[in-house]
Amino acid sequence: MFGASFAVILIFTLIFNRRFGALLPAVVVSAVVAAAASVVELFTPLGIDNLTVPLATALLYAGVFV
Repeated sequence: MFGASFAVILIFTLIFNRRFGALLPAVVVSAVVAAAASVVELFTPLGIDNLTVPLATALLYAGVFV
């Protein structure tokens, strides 16, 4: 989960977000959000991580970094 989340968030951050357009801030943002996605997936019960992981990562990215 961490690797896939990190890669996707990094690519989209570099392409679409001018604020984190530099490589180092984009890598840090991607690592933080990917780590959060991994933690949410670890603690999500009953296999509903397909719902909770995207919601949690989108809220984290939008709420903290935008």
